[in-house]
Amino acid sequence: MSTPRRHHYVPRVHIRHFKKLNGYQLFLKEEKELRNPKSSKHIFVKKDLNTSGKEDGEKDFTSFENEITKKWDNNYNKYLKDVELNLNTPHKIGNETLLFFFEYCLIGRMRRLKLDLNVEDIINPFKEGLPEYIDFLKTEDVQKKISKENLSDLKRIVESFTKNLSKYEQNQKQVKYSASIPSEFKMLLPSSCYCILYHTKDNSFILPDCTGVAYKSEHTFNWNGIDYNKVSFVGIPLTPNLFLEIRNCDVFDEGSNFLYQPDKREINTINQRLFDFAFTQVLLSNPEAIKSILNNQI
Repeated sequence: MSTPRRHHYVPRVHIRHFKKLNGYQLFLKEEKELRNPKSSKHIFVKKDLNTSGKEDGEKDFTSFENEITKKWDNNYNKYLKDVELNLNTPHKIGNETLLFFFEYCLIGRMRRLKLDLNVEDIINPFKEGLPEYIDFLKTEDVQKKISKENLSDLKRIVESFTKNLSKYEQNQKQVKYSASIPSEFKMLLPSSCYCILYHTKDNSFILPDCTGVAYKSEHTFNWNGIDYNKVSFVGIPLTPNLFLEIRNCDVFDEGSNFLYQPDKREINTINQRLFDFAFTQVLLSNPEAIKSILNNQI
């Protein structure tokens, strides 16, 4: 059997909660096109998203994928159950559950962002233009216009960049997990939080390809000499009728978990947020949802 290399940036265990009797309703933002895939196999995927390099230079298709599966896929329904069983007693929802979903939302956004802006995307233009630039510095025209001292400085900069680039590429080959998830994301996690549960009787909420929404605050903290904005709250559509908003107690005053029944206008506001945060695709639980969103954009 061949090794699966199409990896999901939103776990399939989450995606499957948005399946309808006739499959899925996948909406493409840019094309404004609705598709109807029957399986979650090709929804929110990227080839080799979780593939990493081994020390011998070979590709590792399974280690990171297995780790992601163990931590996120295998625990999603466990923590979802804690939320659903306590809808009428929200004060019983554990802080561990809320922290799991807070982290889950941040991870989802960071991993999806990595698809759009990779370190290689920044480095490659310099790398590709480097030989031409080195040849340019050797031309008579440049040597006439630039002093020997300045030309020497430029050559040193280019030489230093070339060495650092080579060192970076060599290190990346040896890294077991090649920065698919920044380890620093944990600094954004709150010590405690509380939640608002938006619950509807009908299927109402959409699922974006970035997992959920995350908002930064004015509050900052220092990490290794750099100031970062704290995440004030995250919001995740756990199922088509349950949207979980988790508030950071480092930003908000301590609060209690509570259940809220949103009206149609408030549901539309939540879906609009999710749609705006989505990168290219969203899953619909109700075809009427996208009509409201598109009408707001006209």
